Amino acid sequence: MSQLSVKNNLPLGIAWLWIKASFAIFREKPINFMFFALMFVVFSLLPFMGAFFATLIIVRMLISAQSIENEQEIGIGLNLKEIFAKRNVVSFAIFSVAYDLISMGIMKQIMSSLGIDNATPETMITNHNLVYMMIAMSLLRAFVFGISTVIITFNPEVRVFDALKLSWSFILQNFSVIVLGLLVLIPFILVPMYLLLMVTLAVSSNIIFGILLFFLGIVMLLFIIITTLFTFKMYQSGISHE
Repeated sequence: MSQLSVKNNLPLGIAWLWIKASFAIFREKPINFMFFALMFVVFSLLPFMGAFFATLIIVRMLISAQSIENEQEIGIGLNLKEIFAKRNVVSFAIFSVAYDLISMGIMKQIMSSLGIDNATPETMITNHNLVYMMIAMSLLRAFVFGISTVIITFNPEVRVFDALKLSWSFILQNFSVIVLGLLVLIPFILVPMYLLLMVTLAVSSNIIFGILLFFLGIVMLLFIIITTLFTFKMYQSGISHE
């Protein structure tokens, strides 16, 4: 069994290479990745076990990324039966469910204290505290999970908490590189998504609203894909097998 270790002192310029490589992988099979991202959204909407199946879809995307780099065909099937055979992946998916249930409980308590019943787009525009809270919870989740999903996917012998600790070590040792990569990624994904959301909510025409909503959905799917592939490239550059 190979020992995993974190590479430190990664050059700052590698962050841009991660972004370019993520888009390059996506361009190889855009329809496939869009389908996987759509399935991720669909499964995420399921009550209770949504996070479980959504995690398996992310694993499917990561396996597809590796297959593309190995010049192998990936197909469009979800292959959940094959992924289910990976015991550490199943354990990780269960952990994701538990984490999300706890996070949702905390968010509901905070929203209740702010006098908010539901987090609708209209509520988010009028109540900035809710926006800040959701951003904070998203950043916390990103830090907690980091590249652990990728570590779990390609290392069947690694347990959940070992993957999390390895991911935290990678983030802390290469924090400036990761932050730079995320800052560069924002103009490509988050800014267009935010602008589309604001414009969509502002229009009164049902036809224009539908068209803008469609494009907003495409950008959101692209966001899911690129951020997943981004973690894949971070894993390849930042984790060594000894």
